[in-house]
Amino acid sequence: MIGLLLAKRIFSLFLIVLLGFLLVRLRLLRSEDSRVLSVICLNVVTPCAVLLAFQTNAGDAALRPFLFALAAAAVLHAAFIALARLLARPLRLDGVEKACLTYTNCTQLGIPLVTILFGTQWTIYVCAFLAVQLLLFFSHGKALICGETRVDWKAVLLNVNVLAILLSLALYLLRVRLPELAMTALETVSGMLGPAAMLITGMLLGGLELRRILGSRRVWLVAGLRLLLFPLAAVLLLRLSGGAALAAGGGETVMLVLLICASTPAAVALVQMAQIYGRDAGYVSAVYIVTFFGCIVTLPLMTALYQL
Repeated sequence: MIGLLLAKRIFSLFLIVLLGFLLVRLRLLRSEDSRVLSVICLNVVTPCAVLLAFQTNAGDAALRPFLFALAAAAVLHAAFIALARLLARPLRLDGVEKACLTYTNCTQLGIPLVTILFGTQWTIYVCAFLAVQLLLFFSHGKALICGETRVDWKAVLLNVNVLAILLSLALYLLRVRLPELAMTALETVSGMLGPAAMLITGMLLGGLELRRILGSRRVWLVAGLRLLLFPLAAVLLLRLSGGAALAAGGGETVMLVLLICASTPAAVALVQMAQIYGRDAGYVSAVYIVTFFGCIVTLPLMTALYQL
């Protein structure tokens, strides 16, 4: 069932990727023109999507399972960071590749999948995973992509996405709902996230020699690690943690939600950040596309392994 749902979701998004690809190949736009969309996505659309996700679920979950999901997401990310570092020397992974292994696309695939499989009320645990991921993404992830040895914590704390996470968490914990007009605006802007991200990916791919990029062993190596080894590590951690009992109130479902988030493709936001900071966004796009389609097979496999 998960495989079929994923296939439908991915095919619909792929059509938008194809549209962006054709815009460049037909010379209606240049590949570099997508940078404007990347800036808008990272600095406007993503913060709105974070606020909306928490507001949609305000009051739907007990505090204990939510706090457990936050803690479990932190442990999973710490394990992913450690595993990427461990593999870096023998596999000669650079910062961009380590970021592709660590950060997942839980927003675009996690939220729709969890909504269909378990119901809207369970997407709050996707939000818990997302909160941890974005806090790390705009600190540790940015440092990896930019090749920085130190994190500028002042810049991190003033980042609009980090501020959106902190505000979202505060509103959620205080059970405060935004006015209807604000919610309508958030829904409208957030609706751009999937289409804009797919257009960016398609436009970047349109400017590449696909045969050379997709024929690269590095792309398939990184994609294989992202889709197989790292989700397997998540399966082991979640199974050994006994978290289903600790989370209480549907703990087994909470664990499955976290596993789905940890098993999705490389984060599409990596494409946008690589482009903004002048790294090889084309290479990141290729990794994203391969993991994007590969998860149709691997994500159902990981959930099945967890449930054995």
